Parts: sequence; structure tokens; C-alpha cells
Amino acid sequence: MNSMQVPKFLGPALPLPKPQTGLQAFAVGTDSDEVASFALATQLETHWCWASVAQSISQFRGQIVTQVEVATYHIQSGGQTFTCDLPPERKDEAQGVSCSINSCDTACNGFHSLKTVLQERGRFSCSLAENSNVSWSNIKDEVRVRRSPVPCRIGWFVGGQPKGGHFVCIFGWAIDAAGDKHVFVYDPMEPGGFTGAPANRQEMLFDDFLHRYPSLSAVGRSTHAYAVS
Repeated sequence: MNSMQVPKFLGPALPLPKPQTGLQAFAVGTDSDEVASFALATQLETHWCWASVAQSISQFRGQIVTQVEVATYHIQSGGQTFTCDLPPERKDEAQGVSCSINSCDTACNGFHSLKTVLQERGRFSCSLAENSNVSWSNIKDEVRVRRSPVPCRIGWFVGGQPKGGHFVCIFGWAIDAAGDKHVFVYDPMEPGGFTGAPANRQEMLFDDFLHRYPSLSAVGRSTHAYAVS
């Protein structure tokens, strides 16, 4: 990855939250695993799920970086010359960024490819699913064998029509006493507020993750998944 000078006013990287513990206990004799050292901070802008996930994956691999830096590097890699700042009304939040102007417009705070962002940061290994469901065996192998979280894209559908998407991270899995498969997920939008606070741990049935990801106004379906390096 080419080096890039980041303005000093961006400040130090916001420390990611410490991994949480205390997931629901499964019955004795069932199987489960998780990447306990992985943590994720909630997104700082309305469309920065990709920046949140990329930041968390980078820091999990030892690259200390802020969401502002992730977004700026991505935009400038695409030919833009400005810096992605947080809006002035949130200048005291994450990293203590003080913004003289609000350049976090559509170019910065928009829909971007997490695959591209991970590639720019040297954190992309391969696609586990492209416009399809990620397999249970892939999830198990990434978590148990490679000790890696699995970034995934959730596609939103309204009336059967695609309406954008959202990026989340699977960091664990379990099989309960009845044989049902579960995944543990960090979502950059939970609990919300755009503050960079620790993301809530969520547990859901794997089939729900694939076909019925929780949403108030749309049907969520898993469409992409990536292995990280």
C-alpha cells in the first residue's frame, strides 16, 4: 500500500473497544468457537459501515488507523484530493477531530465497496461469496482454523428489489443442543448513534443471517463474504 500523509488535525487513532465476553451459554456437548480478540467500533457516519469494518480488520491485524483515515485514503486513491472530515457538530467525538469545513459529502459518506477498501489496505485475501450465500464450512474454517473474522455484506430488499446494503462482521459460531447453527455478529450500526462506541454483540440463527437479517424497513439477505489477510 502506498504511503499517504494524513493531516495532523486528524489526531491519534481512536482505540477500538475491548472484546466483550458473556455470550449466551450453549448446552454441554455442543460445538462453538469465536475470535475472542476481535472487536469492532460503530460507524462514525451514516454510510461508514465499510470504514468501520475496514478499521476494525486493520487494527485486528496490527494497523492502527481511524475511520477518517480509512475514508480519506479510499477517496484519494480514487482520484479525489480533499480530506474526509467529520461534520463540525461532531468535532468533539472520535479522535477529537476539529473540522474547519465539512468535506464528508456524498463522495466520502456514500456507498463504497468493502472489497476495494480492504484491498487498498492490504487486508483482502479472497472472496468467500459473491452474490451468493457464504457457506457454513467457510465460516467455521475462517474462525476456527484461520482465527479470523469474516466481513459480510447484507443486501437490503424492499418489495423484492435491491435497495442498498450494509457491512457487518461474523466473529464466531455455535451449534446448539438441537443441532441449530448460530453466528455471532458485530454490526457497525448497533447500538447506533454514530459515536464509534463498541458495537453490540449479536447472536442469530445462521439461516436468519443469510435470509432474514434484522431490519425495520427492509428484508436483509447475505450477498457477499470475504476472507481477510
